[in-house]
Amino acid sequence: DVSFAPVPVGSIGGRVLSDGEPISDVRVFLWGDSWGQVIEALTDADGVYELTGIPVSHPRYIVIAEKDGFMTQPAGNLDVVANQMVELNFEIVEGSDPNDTLEVGYGYIAQAYAQELVDLPEFALRPSSATDYPESIQPYLVADEYITFDDPIVRDLADEILNSVPESDRDNAVTVAWAVFAWISTRINHDAVYGNNQPYLDVTSGIWQTIQPGGWCWGRSFYDWLYQPAELLAEETGICIEHSWLSAALLRALNIPARARVGSAQFWLATGGDEGTWFGFSTNGGSNTYRETGYLGAGYGGSILPSFFSATSEPFLHEDWNWESPGLWREHHPWGEVYSATASGRAQAIRDLETYADTGEAAQGPGRRLPGEGSVEIGYSQIELGLWNMGDQRTIDVRFPAPTESAGTSDTGEWRFWTNHPECVVDTYEEVLEDMPSGIVQTWRHIVFDVSSLMGHRD
Repeated sequence: DVSFAPVPVGSIGGRVLSDGEPISDVRVFLWGDSWGQVIEALTDADGVYELTGIPVSHPRYIVIAEKDGFMTQPAGNLDVVANQMVELNFEIVEGSDPNDTLEVGYGYIAQAYAQELVDLPEFALRPSSATDYPESIQPYLVADEYITFDDPIVRDLADEILNSVPESDRDNAVTVAWAVFAWISTRINHDAVYGNNQPYLDVTSGIWQTIQPGGWCWGRSFYDWLYQPAELLAEETGICIEHSWLSAALLRALNIPARARVGSAQFWLATGGDEGTWFGFSTNGGSNTYRETGYLGAGYGGSILPSFFSATSEPFLHEDWNWESPGLWREHHPWGEVYSATASGRAQAIRDLETYADTGEAAQGPGRRLPGEGSVEIGYSQIELGLWNMGDQRTIDVRFPAPTESAGTSDTGEWRFWTNHPECVVDTYEEVLEDMPSGIVQTWRHIVFDVSSLMGHRD
């Protein structure tokens, strides 16, 4: 059934003060032109403002207060309630804003090896206890800060999904994993932007906020911004990482080992004794294909190991940083370039990576990775951090992952970074996590900045 009705709207309002006194003529506005409309207001003599006609959407609106002679103050993660006003007050101080943002890009070179595809078995035992799995697999069966399968909402859903499987098949991890995949793919959308090439944008869309030129996210880090599994269930749409966290949470709740990475999850199936294989689990791909074609199954079961994955229960993201206060940030979507697995191919990759470190411009690789073939690859990540809400913090530690050593990938040790403010770099170092129960060595590469010279001042 299809029905059409006006989008419900609400409002955001409050006061803007400085040293406890109301400030007039402060421009308060919603970031981005929500569904093609500018939503803004000026405070009156009592410092009061109200933003009206805001479409009810996801709880990720960003509001900014600005006035000449005062430091700009952003606020984020705002929810709008239909036919109600959400209160948001600002305290602004006299002074000047930071004179720039901080951009940081990173690239690493990895050797990718030819991998043999393993067919998904028809049956793999789903044990009743986590201790029935090999010790190296057990980290991928616990709840943590991000894979929150201990949340009652997630646990209840896992039980519901299991009960939908015929009782005779509930000890088959393949069948149960498929039931989880099918449930998410048919009910949780991949977060797309409505009218991406038109002015009618949902400015709360995760895709728009993270990677579109006009978007900003709000939070202390990428980890902080992302929906946790129960939140994604409530919103019913999310980006690929959020899909992977929910996938891993539901699988672990059903005693199927799972690890979440950037764009997808993986689940482990026993093939005998301590032997087993990791298989792909991409419900964002599954959701997109199901919505577009009606086919259910895209993204399920591939056995190619990714370039990096977590050595612990926690997901391994492609960038992280240590903000003390939430602020505005966005990313350039991670991308990769592929070169031939030869000495000349690696030499060209090194030259291209050096050029990126010098200029911030990444050359296009000459090829693409094909199944059954090895290659040399550059993996890129890039972020932009707004400095408006830094408080007293002046040192920012930004970290990016090295590729994970596996049968599919080897780290060459070649990595470089680019920044729009090289004068602010005060240190670089590697953080190596060893002696993990999984047996995997995990490396973060850090670039440390002192942004004092970029900051404005308080009068």
